[in-house]
This record gives sequence, C-alpha cells and structure tokens, in this order.
Amino acid sequence: METNNTKTVLVVDDDPSLLWVLGENIKKSGFDVIQAGDGNQALNIAMEKHPDLILVDIMMPQKSGLEFLQKLRQDEWGKTVPVFVLTSFDADVEAEARQYGIDEYLIKKDWLPEQITEKIKMRLGI
Repeated sequence: METNNTKTVLVVDDDPSLLWVLGENIKKSGFDVIQAGDGNQALNIAMEKHPDLILVDIMMPQKSGLEFLQKLRQDEWGKTVPVFVLTSFDADVEAEARQYGIDEYLIKKDWLPEQITEKIKMRLGI
C-alpha cells in the first residue's frame, strides 16, 4: 500500500481573499492546506494537526501572530515546526518575530503567492 507523503501547510491570515489565493497556490504545488482566520483558531489547529510548515500573519483578531508564535514555541512539537511570517509590517516587527525562531520574514507587498510557494517547497525539501 502506498503511503501518503503529502506535506501539510497551515496558512493563517484574517484576510479571506489572501487566505484563498495563498491556499489555492500552495495546493497547486501538491501540498495539503489547512486555513485559519485568527490566532486562536490557528493555535488549536496547529496543536491538533501538526502541519509541516506554518505561514502566519502578524495582525490578526483573537491572538496576534506574535502571541501565536509565543504559545506555539512553548510546545515540544511547536518548538521545531518551520514558521514563515507573512505580514504588512516592515522590518520594525521582524526582530521580535525572530526571537521565536521563525524561518522567514516576508513582507506581503514584496512577494507573489508563487514565490512564497517556492520558498515553502525549498524549506520542506520538495
């Protein structure tokens, strides 16, 4: 029997249109995609599903991306999962986000969805 080696990406953003565009683009590259619209929902999903990579925004309702990262990194599994921050904030928030061991800090206006997907593929060795 063939095993499913499909990697899962959790995409977290409170903008439904961006969530859709990113999700569709990542799916086209063969990933399973889970989506969350706020930090609390994202944390619950991450802890339950253990995705292979998390793409998270900073400004969100319920729990910000930084609060999400703080909670995520307190968990044994959460300490090791790769995380990309995708935000509208310029570098002013980057230093704080990097304290939580993020892999990438991407500013939304500088990246196309296809480029983000390529970075995800590279990080996951695909």
